[in-house]
Amino acid sequence: MSDEFRKGLMAQESFMHEFGTLDQAKSHAAASRAAPYRSRTGITQAEYDRLLAEQGGHCALCPNTPKTRRLHVDHDHTTGRVRGLLCFRCNKFLPSWVTREWALRVAEYVST
Repeated sequence: MSDEFRKGLMAQESFMHEFGTLDQAKSHAAASRAAPYRSRTGITQAEYDRLLAEQGGHCALCPNTPKTRRLHVDHDHTTGRVRGLLCFRCNKFLPSWVTREWALRVAEYVST
């Protein structure tokens, strides 16, 4: 028996020991995703839903609506205060060091 095959069998045995069936594993995975949502994002599912509704169902910065992935919970890295929900693109390109004052200076700069 090859090492890869043996590792696969050991992983399968470990899985069956922990979960029993595939349905139990799926149920456990769904519960695991839901339970720590607040610890990962700082807000509850209800707060996420409220923010999304307040934003009209789209990103706070652009008109993108979530299709296959959830919007990111944007927060101030210094205070932890949640600012809104952003699409992947806006969240990726909004650096954590951007301040309100800097953004206002940029807006003034590009408008001249």
